[in-house]
Amino acid sequence: MLNEGLHISDVDGIIMMRDTESKTIYLQQLGRALSVGHSQQPLIFDFVANINYVDVANIVNFFKEVNINNLDDSKLKFKLNVESLQVIRFIDRIKQKILAYNHRFDYNFDTFYRRIENYYIKFGNSSVPVSYKDEDGYPLGIKTAGIRTGNISLSEIERKKLSSLGFIWKVRGSLMQEYFAHLAEFSRSFGHTIVPYNYVCADGYPLGVKTTCIRSGTIKTTESDVLELNRMGFAWKVYKNLGDEFIEEFRRYIAEHKSKNIPTNYITPSGYKLGSRVRSLRSGRMKITDKQHKILDEIGFVWEVREHLIKEYIIQLRQFVNKFNTAVVPISYITAQGYPLGQKTKLIRNGGISTTLKEMEELNNLGFIWDLHKYNFDEFVSELRKYKHSFKNCRIKLKYITPNGYPLGRKVASIRRGDLKLSIKEQKILDSLGFVWSVKSKVE
Repeated sequence: MLNEGLHISDVDGIIMMRDTESKTIYLQQLGRALSVGHSQQPLIFDFVANINYVDVANIVNFFKEVNINNLDDSKLKFKLNVESLQVIRFIDRIKQKILAYNHRFDYNFDTFYRRIENYYIKFGNSSVPVSYKDEDGYPLGIKTAGIRTGNISLSEIERKKLSSLGFIWKVRGSLMQEYFAHLAEFSRSFGHTIVPYNYVCADGYPLGVKTTCIRSGTIKTTESDVLELNRMGFAWKVYKNLGDEFIEEFRRYIAEHKSKNIPTNYITPSGYKLGSRVRSLRSGRMKITDKQHKILDEIGFVWEVREHLIKEYIIQLRQFVNKFNTAVVPISYITAQGYPLGQKTKLIRNGGISTTLKEMEELNNLGFIWDLHKYNFDEFVSELRKYKHSFKNCRIKLKYITPNGYPLGRKVASIRRGDLKLSIKEQKILDSLGFVWSVKSKVE
């Protein structure tokens, strides 16, 4: 009677008289005895064996979720000790064995066969739910489950007779094949696999509900199932508010950080997992409609990160070259808009951001320096040659700066100290020019 969110305080226990195969309803019923702030250990009388249809692990997870959501208030925590869990599992095993024996006592194959034959004629299949009963109360679903699990033994003749009727021996595999067929039909009709929760196929198959159950894990999937679902473009995660909350947070991030490339681990101050949503979109795991895709394109969503980084960098580098007439960007240089051009240049040089041949050609046209060491050495040698030509020696004072502003004196001192590492070939080039490797203080 109490399955619609009604909570009554100080409930010491509950008696379950309504059977259900729904985990949600079971936990709602169980929750009546777990009223907030209750100090006594409640008692649950499960007279209809509902626990047979609910994985014990779900009960444990239920307690964990409630505890996690109420960490700030110790009064709101529910406790389930190991002893209680062992008792639950023990009772569950005993119930299963009792049910198995009951099947043997009141089972008659001819009766069962006649009833499942009628079921097949009525529904067109033999996928009998465990909870199904005939109009006279005959538990056809329980009998069918008993045969599938082996609790009810059959002769070879009886097995062949059921097989000829199309009896489904392994329900899960058959159910998944049925789901695949309906999902494929949906995909052909609508061009995607984002199935609304309330969608029902023309033949009455609840595709929306089944899809939700697969996403939530209520319907278990094997590795082969997952591979097939991925091949079909199954939407594992669908966010209904993507066009509202996501876009609002996306625009706010751009305004604050001056960038459209959102880190995949980024969480907004309000706790919204913006980075996680971005990662799901880029990987294709989060399926969206064509309309949503178009909206994201219009606001500049970055689908390919590497390509975006290069395009953004080339724009910034071109502006730098136009302003300073050089592509040699200091590592510490940051644009007026806050773009770290120097750091990005370093990343491209060392391969931290990969480039295609076309992109490399575009960078070369801007005068990009790939080997900064070679560039610095060649520039130094050129200025050193000019100095020697003018002064007939290489004894350069520390503070000397060339007419074009090159700090030749500081570069010489840096090489003498070993700050700039040189190859043997480079050392020989300097020797041929008469470079002075060590000069006494009075000479300087």
